[in-house]
Amino acid sequence: DLDYYDNGGVHTNSGINNKAAYLMTDGDTFNGYSITGLGITKVAAIYYEVQTHLLTSGSNYNDLYYALHQACVNIIGGSAGVTLQDCAEVQKALDAVEMNEDPLGTFMPQAEICPANTQPSNLFFDDFETSNAKWTLSDYSTGSSVWGRVLGYSASGSYSLYAPNYSGTADTRASFANSVAVPSSGTTYLYFNHAFGFEYGASMDGINRTWDGAVLEYRIDSGAWQDASTLYDSGQNYNGSVYAPVGGTNPLAGQTAFVRDSHGYIASRYNLSTTAIKGHNVNFRWRIGTDASVGDLGWLLDDVRVYQCQSDITGSLIFSDNFSTSYVYADSTSGNVTRDTVNSLLNFTSSQATPLHYSIPIHATNAPIELNFRFKISSTSGSSMLWVGLAHELTEITPAVAAADLAGTFIGIDSNDKIQFLNLYPNGSFSQVDGTASTLAYGGTQVWRNATLIVNGLNWSISVKDDNGSVIGTLSGTLPTQQDHYDYLTLMYDNGGGTDSITGQIDDLYVYGTEQTATFNDVPYNYTETLGGVSYLLHDYVQALYDNGLTAGTSSDPPLYSPTTNLDRSMAAVFILRANYGTSYTPPVEPWTTFTNESWANNAYAQKWAEGLYQAHLTAGCQASPLMYCPDNILLREEAVVFALRMKYDYFDGEGNLVSYTPPAASGTGFGDMTDTGYWATKWAEKAYLDGILPSCGTMGGKPMFCQYNSVDRAWAAYMIVQAKNLALP
Repeated sequence: DLDYYDNGGVHTNSGINNKAAYLMTDGDTFNGYSITGLGITKVAAIYYEVQTHLLTSGSNYNDLYYALHQACVNIIGGSAGVTLQDCAEVQKALDAVEMNEDPLGTFMPQAEICPANTQPSNLFFDDFETSNAKWTLSDYSTGSSVWGRVLGYSASGSYSLYAPNYSGTADTRASFANSVAVPSSGTTYLYFNHAFGFEYGASMDGINRTWDGAVLEYRIDSGAWQDASTLYDSGQNYNGSVYAPVGGTNPLAGQTAFVRDSHGYIASRYNLSTTAIKGHNVNFRWRIGTDASVGDLGWLLDDVRVYQCQSDITGSLIFSDNFSTSYVYADSTSGNVTRDTVNSLLNFTSSQATPLHYSIPIHATNAPIELNFRFKISSTSGSSMLWVGLAHELTEITPAVAAADLAGTFIGIDSNDKIQFLNLYPNGSFSQVDGTASTLAYGGTQVWRNATLIVNGLNWSISVKDDNGSVIGTLSGTLPTQQDHYDYLTLMYDNGGGTDSITGQIDDLYVYGTEQTATFNDVPYNYTETLGGVSYLLHDYVQALYDNGLTAGTSSDPPLYSPTTNLDRSMAAVFILRANYGTSYTPPVEPWTTFTNESWANNAYAQKWAEGLYQAHLTAGCQASPLMYCPDNILLREEAVVFALRMKYDYFDGEGNLVSYTPPAASGTGFGDMTDTGYWATKWAEKAYLDGILPSCGTMGGKPMFCQYNSVDRAWAAYMIVQAKNLALP
């Protein structure tokens, strides 16, 4: 529907949202998705939540895609009877109609305000929520309607600046009341959201013509006005020309301009960093030209800003998370914190009965360090605080503000836009700096905010901004002592001693600074391996082996661990003996008489360790006749967990005899790929999985998979040993 005749099929019931609503309500198979219908009552409740709490008047299909899923989650357990499974069906309907896909070509181009990880620093900004005092509004001819603030169709908030497409000859203009000084350095932009509809239709010859339109103009200092098309940078550009018939009266006739229909709010950005503009004052005016008859919607402006993109970022990016991937962190045991990988959000909820504790290892040096994140929060009253910050000592996260087992530096945020600063000390004492509730307080309604915490030596600062870059509040101060490192990024909750509850989301989390130097060059602090579609941070498990003297790595200069090298039986012998007997264990000296029926040329170092393993009754070899150890064989998952479980459960009785562990009989129901209870490895795999020795490698038939024939690399060997020996993570 490139023209405006039916606005995407709203009257013929052929639009994207119409199809989605049908699929949600009645269910069907469409575009590769099979959707189970929810019925009218549930779907109506979801749309009611969307319309009353989540969308603005200028929202588009991309906004609706995320809002419908969020609305469904919001009303789970309510009177409509919506369940989590219902929300999965809603998501399938949204994906089936491709509601969040970009329109083809340049149908509705958008412009980025600033690149990722930067914020706009505004030289001018107006979202028209309070007045139009920053503007000079004029109409050229008698009878034309002047620009003005209107309620009801905006890109953000409730108000926009509007002038209609007048049904008579007019030249209607809106410009800044005061020019803006453009810095002589850096890149400066003009950005605005706008929606338009200008007269377009058939002329006497039957050809559709663009009768009316609009342009953007600028002037430097007090010079002449000139067209701004040469400054265009991104987003919506002029999309045609105003028709110039013989005898026509439109003052913009023949000029390239914004014409026809924008199909909703779009954005345009202009680059002001020309030699002629830098260091000068600049003004802009938005100008509508109309002919002698027939009107249309006109032009709406919102979120107009002149700005530069700036970052307070100190150091390099050492950690980022947009929550689009499933991760397993060192401390991610809270059931009230969930990673929504579909919508790339971290959802959290907490109350006195369900305390919030969630930590992500980051391993940064002391300072300078910067934390940036986007969040929204609501609570049952204003006394509940979400604390997000940098912990330098962590054994267990608890919701107590003065927790003796937690130390660090935190931003506190409540649902009234009140911000606080908290510094916790290892002895349980703390210092706290309170801000005041903002005049932009939003009560219990979730609104996106952007928070920054910077610690530089003893100095700290906090700022919270809205999505337009406007400052909500700031705090700053001095620490009494400087910490030497920050190992975790931590979320926790304080209900102020009451019965409040809190809920919200976090998006786009970044930490900048200097990462601590890792022990092994090839296992940085963010070292990750993916198994069964889930990413696991494995550095701390390797480090735990090193800290406990169970590995020295595979090279000392440079220091390497070789995490992706498959674990063979030679390496396993060393790991098992050290894990069972400690770092002081010394393998037998020559002669080694047990495994002499095979070559040790590739792993000569390991023959004494295999001998020790046999003498300790921890292996019977890989073959009985002739007796062989098979030092070069890669260890499979089914074999590796036998070593790990015996490492965990074997013990010496009172007479010094080793008592070897045997797992309980297999059920055959634990895995989708290991159902044979008579197979020797099934019981070992089931017990290892239940004990957390190794996670699953995927799913089959609704059950986890074990993948018993897959190999185990040295990083996963570290994970197994730490889990089996219950070693403390660093």
